[in-house]
Amino acid sequence: MKISQNAEKRLRQRGFKDDYLDLIINHGTPYQKSGNVVEYRLDKKDISRIKQSLDKCKKKAVLVDSSVSEIITGYNY
Repeated sequence: MKISQNAEKRLRQRGFKDDYLDLIINHGTPYQKSGNVVEYRLDKKDISRIKQSLDKCKKKAVLVDSSVSEIITGYNY
């Protein structure tokens, strides 16, 4: 997703990291604002869901063929 120059400056001032943006946009709840603007935020419910998902990912792995960006298999270890 493209980030405006103003957003880059503000995000840096407010201590946002790229990881935060990915988590908020990909796992947060969208709230429609006026016009074409959507606000994404991680509410307590979102954070709880993420923690549960992370817990279920323990002892699991995925093999990827990086030359073609293809998942080969997933397994428990």
